[in-house]
Amino acid sequence: MNPRLNAPDPTYDELRIAHQAHAPNTVPFVNQALSWDRQTLEAHQSILLNQLTQYARLHSSYWRDRLANVPNEVTIEHLRDIPILTKREMMAHWPELITIPDVTLDEAYEHLHNLTEDGYFKDGCHLIASGGSSGEPALFLYGWDGWAGCTRAIGRYMPHLSQHYPDWKNPTGPSANVGADRASHMTIAMATTFGYGQKQIPVTLPLDQIVSQLNELQPVRLSGYPSMMLLLTEEAAAGRLQIAPKVIQPSSEPLTTEIRTAIMQTWQPNIMNIWGCSEACAVGNSFGPEPGMYLNEDLVIVEAVNDDNQPVSPGEMADKVLLTNLFNMAQPLIRYELTDRISVMRDPSPVGFPFRRIHDIEGRTDDVFLYQQQSSTIPVHPILFRGPIAKTLGILEFQVFQTHHGVDIHYLAERPVDEPDLIRRLTEPLKQVGIQNPVVECAHKLSLKRGGVGKLRRFHSLGAPDVR
Repeated sequence: MNPRLNAPDPTYDELRIAHQAHAPNTVPFVNQALSWDRQTLEAHQSILLNQLTQYARLHSSYWRDRLANVPNEVTIEHLRDIPILTKREMMAHWPELITIPDVTLDEAYEHLHNLTEDGYFKDGCHLIASGGSSGEPALFLYGWDGWAGCTRAIGRYMPHLSQHYPDWKNPTGPSANVGADRASHMTIAMATTFGYGQKQIPVTLPLDQIVSQLNELQPVRLSGYPSMMLLLTEEAAAGRLQIAPKVIQPSSEPLTTEIRTAIMQTWQPNIMNIWGCSEACAVGNSFGPEPGMYLNEDLVIVEAVNDDNQPVSPGEMADKVLLTNLFNMAQPLIRYELTDRISVMRDPSPVGFPFRRIHDIEGRTDDVFLYQQQSSTIPVHPILFRGPIAKTLGILEFQVFQTHHGVDIHYLAERPVDEPDLIRRLTEPLKQVGIQNPVVECAHKLSLKRGGVGKLRRFHSLGAPDVR
């Protein structure tokens, strides 16, 4: 939907204000859905899925061909008739897959390359780049309604917490996010568009600067990467970080038992975990002290499947997830493959919500690289490497190995890679965080070694088993 404003050439602030006003009206069922039964929820999913497929057929040549053998009236019972969409397939056909006409990949990449802060792309759209965790980044285009719809799942449970858990409060006060450093990242762009009032602290800053900013702000709510949360608990234990957050909101990485325990021992906060992704924003949210997370099934369809794409039973660990975004028409994602591993809980919701619950996402957080520099230790978060690698065209997969003075990068490529440029773009940030004379080396490989279950571990710290 193209925003209709009085100004013929609206400014960013005019668009942002219009978007903020529009957001509460975007997904009207977001509150009512919590009181639905399962049958009503699945009927709602079928209606939205049918609307999505109809729109995709009409406005996307890619989806018109891909859905040729699927009935015109699509319900969730027909979902398995639709072929699975992989990241590589999506990016290979991106201009034909999106429903916004006359947009090229070169135009999209140029927009992201020049993006220094939040900005609209075309026809009131937002363009988001994934973290590039699997090589060349995936691009996700959100229309006017879709971008506003992203906001609805994030805080949907807050008004209901006190109803079911009186001890759980929603404190007011300063908020900080220690996370991404790129305007193309979902969390940064959304916070800027919709004015959350949250202080954004790049995780790529030197740790002492992060600590200093948090000490000055004294956030009541703290969000960010779990791996950074672990470092912050260590800073608190050492007496350098002196804050008392009441709510911790981890995102973008698995919240391991180790990190959850460290957070609770340090601050005793309420933990509100989110399973978020560039493809659909908040796929799952925790609710109060309940274990796991609720899937936002009025906004997305989540299929937990094995490696053969067959559904797994509740309680069984899935090998991957097939995600269908029901609220973003600009870039239809139907049965899009995610490598997240989830397990659906057997027990129904104790508070009567119709949504399925999942255990916390299985996985390990990426290694934070610790460099010894004279008498100090300098931590470097993996996002420092992800950003430059994601902007390097041609890289399909990669692994980053820490060395004593820098990193070795192994990669697979579909085209020649400008290694000197990548080395330059990694060397400078390493210098900025305090690494003296960093050494960055790159090596093109024909294959990358994987673990016993076939998973590719992308970041290897010193002391970790060497798979090179």
